Amino acid sequence: MPNPFVLLLRSFQVFVTHPVTIISIALVNVPGLLFRFVHVGVPNVVTLIAALALGLAVNGALIRAAATSTGAERTGFIDSYRVALIAYWRLVGFNLRILGAAFLLGITIVGIPFAVRLVVRWWFGSEAVIIAGTSAKDAISLSCQIATGRWWPLASLVLISLGLSRLPFIPVWLLFDPSQFAQGLMISMWAFTITPLVTIFWALMFLDLADRVTSKDPG
Repeated sequence: MPNPFVLLLRSFQVFVTHPVTIISIALVNVPGLLFRFVHVGVPNVVTLIAALALGLAVNGALIRAAATSTGAERTGFIDSYRVALIAYWRLVGFNLRILGAAFLLGITIVGIPFAVRLVVRWWFGSEAVIIAGTSAKDAISLSCQIATGRWWPLASLVLISLGLSRLPFIPVWLLFDPSQFAQGLMISMWAFTITPLVTIFWALMFLDLADRVTSKDPG
């Protein structure tokens, strides 16, 4: 396993080196997030699906930007979204698989540990689709190879990442302002600051571990 603190530092370096590209990519997601939390006369399920659909494209573009930042290719807004949109339906296919499988396993108390195990093993599916150009099915296979022998450290990092996703709600609770607009505003601010850093971190982690899998390095 690579040192997560070193990867976090590299993630900051990528962000600082390409701030305009990274922030502009992430900002595309802000309207969708605000739309979810502001009443506009549209059923909640519609706004949720729209936000998730947009979020997949943004996530894919951020992964692409992180991957190109480590090589000779130029990290750009247009190129990142071009690759993300080409791979979009494969991203959808993978995410439907992981959500469906985790839901079916997690609907019973007995199945929850298996659902957690599956989520961690399949965690790198989106990175595999965008960076390695795999199908949804092959992305799962590659992610499982990467997670083999590394489940516990990866699970710890996944837990931290999921915890970070809840941090935007804390200022809202502390300010005793549970309004939907306040929640949407905090989450939107998070979407172009911390979220890109976390996405870059996992993309760099995937590149390192995928290389180890290819070279048969057990580390």
